[in-house]
Amino acid sequence: MPPLRTLANLALVLASLVLALFSVTASLAQQEGPSFKFSLFEVEGFVISDSYTIDKSFGERFELSVPVPFSVDVPRQDNVTTFLNPGDGTDDMQLKIDFVTGDRDTELSDRRLIENQRFVTMTLPMGPPEERLQVLARLLANDGFNRAVASYEKNEYIGTRGTKIGDYDAIEVVGRYVDPAIGLLFVRIVGIPNPDGETSIFSVANIVADMFELTGPDDLALTGSGKTLASFEYIGK
Repeated sequence: MPPLRTLANLALVLASLVLALFSVTASLAQQEGPSFKFSLFEVEGFVISDSYTIDKSFGERFELSVPVPFSVDVPRQDNVTTFLNPGDGTDDMQLKIDFVTGDRDTELSDRRLIENQRFVTMTLPMGPPEERLQVLARLLANDGFNRAVASYEKNEYIGTRGTKIGDYDAIEVVGRYVDPAIGLLFVRIVGIPNPDGETSIFSVANIVADMFELTGPDDLALTGSGKTLASFEYIGK
C-alpha cells in the first residue's frame, strides 16, 4: 500500500487538472449546440496520425523534467485542429492536447472546444501487478474523481473498470459533470502502471458530450483523445 502522502498528492493533481483543462475556453467562442456531430473512430482501422515522443530531448527543448519517457500518436481529423504544448512544470503535467473546431486559419474566437487531454506523471510503488491496479483503482475512483469534480455542482460518477491500453493493464474511471459555460462533459481518467518503475503516467480527458453521438462509456475510447491514449507506449530512456 503506498503512503497516504502519495495518494493525497495525486488526488490533488487530478482536481487541479480538471480545473486547468479549460484555460483554452476563455478565448474560444461561447459553447452552443453544434451544427453537426464529429464521427467516432472505428475500433480497428487505419488512422493518419502524428507521432510525439516525450523524452529527455523533449524535456531539454522545453525545460521540462521528463522522469519517464513515452510516446503517443495524435490522430488527424477533418475540421479539427489540435494544439499540443509541453507541461509548464506544474502538477507534474508532461503534455497538453486541446482538440478544437476549425482548421489552421480559423480565428481562435470562432473555435469551440471538442475535447482536451493531459498526460501526467504519478508515483505508484512497485509490487504485484494486481495489487498495484487495486491501489490505483481505489485512488482514481474515490479521492481522485471526487476532487476532480468538486467544483461542479452537477456531477456523476459512472464507474471504474480494468482496461487495456495497448499491451498495458490499466484502470479507467468515467464520470460526467456540467460546466456552466460549456454544458455536459464526460471525464475519462486512465492510469497506466509502468511495469518497469514507480513513475507512471495517467491521462485525464474531458469530452464535450454534444460534439459526438455517444451511446455509452465505451465510445469515449473512440474520440480523438481516446485514439491518442490507445497509442500510448512507455519507451526506454
